[in-house]
Amino acid sequence: MLYFDNNKITNIPDEYFQGFKALQYLRLSHNKLTDAGVPGNAFNISTLLELDLSFNELSSIPTVNEGLENLYLQVNKIQKFTVSSFCKVIGPLDYSRIKHLRLDGNNITRADLPQEMYTCLRQASDIELE
Repeated sequence: MLYFDNNKITNIPDEYFQGFKALQYLRLSHNKLTDAGVPGNAFNISTLLELDLSFNELSSIPTVNEGLENLYLQVNKIQKFTVSSFCKVIGPLDYSRIKHLRLDGNNITRADLPQEMYTCLRQASDIELE
């Protein structure tokens, strides 16, 4: 577990978390993270189960590993749902293990969700938008 909540963090060095071989829970809520401060694979960590990026300044959904189960992105500036952030390929055996996804407090509505999201996030029991 790594908790970096409330630290005014603005950026993350490329592959910074890759050295944590057993990292399962990462909390970076209530910081000042923007898309420019988050390298493409910063959170693509195979062991990660829960990622909290709530209350930041992200405008897009970062790429995460398909094994991630809980992703908290509430109260950011996200305007678009990108399936590729969760699934590189979508198929019978290729899908995200996300169970809980929070996107409330962003600029996304149900109408903004692409159809392929339901195939990619087929295990999700809770997707909060409002």
